[in-house]
Amino acid sequence: MSDAKQAKHLDWRIHSLNREMMALLEESSGEFTPEVEALETRIAEKAEALGELGAAMKVHAKQMQEVVAAESKRLKESRDYYRRVEGVAERFCRIAAREMGVSKYEVGTFRVSLRTPPVKLVGGPEVDSAGWADGSEENVWLVENGWGRFGVRPDRKAILAEVKKGSEVLDYAAERPAEKTVVVK
Repeated sequence: MSDAKQAKHLDWRIHSLNREMMALLEESSGEFTPEVEALETRIAEKAEALGELGAAMKVHAKQMQEVVAAESKRLKESRDYYRRVEGVAERFCRIAAREMGVSKYEVGTFRVSLRTPPVKLVGGPEVDSAGWADGSEENVWLVENGWGRFGVRPDRKAILAEVKKGSEVLDYAAERPAEKTVVVK
């Protein structure tokens, strides 16, 4: 039987013994007869077992939390390490492609290609975590010109399309990351 089931069973037994104790006390008009004292002893034995089991379960749960915390820390450190390894590997791939003078090459069973990353939209008005801009004049202007959705939420895709065409849209600009993306298949 699991510790939790055992604890529940002992708790139920103590509860039923307490009801029996109350019934005996009512019969004896509140006097502690030998039957009441014998039942009290049985309750104390069960309560001690329940208390011991509860204490053991609490210590075990605390120890397991410490194990989980240590494992979580180990996994985070491993993830960080392998992110750094991935960065070094990408650098090696970029250097190899540059030295060979190609943007695609095959090595063993792997195909490596360097791809130009997509243009990103940078700048613009301040927005909150949900993507909503404040009600400033510039943001109202964006909406009036069809570059914003309901309210004053800038439509970043529409703005990026306009910036790519060469239009000037307030404080927005298109930016292409300097390094190419390394893809290994």
